[in-house]
Amino acid sequence: LRNKIRHAIIPVLQELNPAIEKNITEDIERLRNVEAIYKKEIEKKRKKIVLAGKNSVSMRIPELKKLEPLQAYLYEFLKPYHFHSDAVENIIRALEAEPGKQFLSDTHRLVKDRNELLIEALQTKPERISIKINTKAVDLDGQLLAFKIQTKNKTFKIPVSKNTAAIDLDQLKFPLEIRKWEKGDTFQPIGMNGKKKLSDFFIDKKLSLIDKEKVRLLVSDNKIVWVIGYRMDGRFKIGEKTSNVFFAELT
Repeated sequence: LRNKIRHAIIPVLQELNPAIEKNITEDIERLRNVEAIYKKEIEKKRKKIVLAGKNSVSMRIPELKKLEPLQAYLYEFLKPYHFHSDAVENIIRALEAEPGKQFLSDTHRLVKDRNELLIEALQTKPERISIKINTKAVDLDGQLLAFKIQTKNKTFKIPVSKNTAAIDLDQLKFPLEIRKWEKGDTFQPIGMNGKKKLSDFFIDKKLSLIDKEKVRLLVSDNKIVWVIGYRMDGRFKIGEKTSNVFFAELT
């Protein structure tokens, strides 16, 4: 194609304008300079608007709406996540829609939350993981969840880290299960007398849609033992009569 342009098209253009090659060269250089300005402006806005979180990348919708032309900015912001121009146009139309609208590229998922666009890599993790009494550890969304059993003695202290659950072994029925939360799930947060809906617990914690979807539960006999990384269920806490402790720890 390049040879056809050079040998067939350029000579015709030179007949019309002898300075065509010089003009084309100057235009190319000018476009390179324009491109440099364009990229610099895109990166300047990207640093302010595209924010990396623990589980996802987010973009504040009110800040996006200030950009003009929005289609060009959003296309560049989403290009690393393989969203094409037609998807970008649909995403812009969804900015005024209710939370929960989703868009998929080959590698990522974008979710329209209340005031943010949230982007995460597509996951292929199993929905449910069985935990036997001798299971040492499992991979949980890139983090290691390790297990061990320890005899409770006089020097035992309950860990205070939210990433560690110290559970009364006698209250557990194996195999345990790790699963995603489901609509209608309830548990008794340690420190509370009554039950609480997980959906209400997430509201209290101000979790985004993607953060909520990443929550995993440690379950025994269909009872929630631990909202992993957040709160244990008080029915499985260590007590005076506890003799053996089952530890689960995110590392």
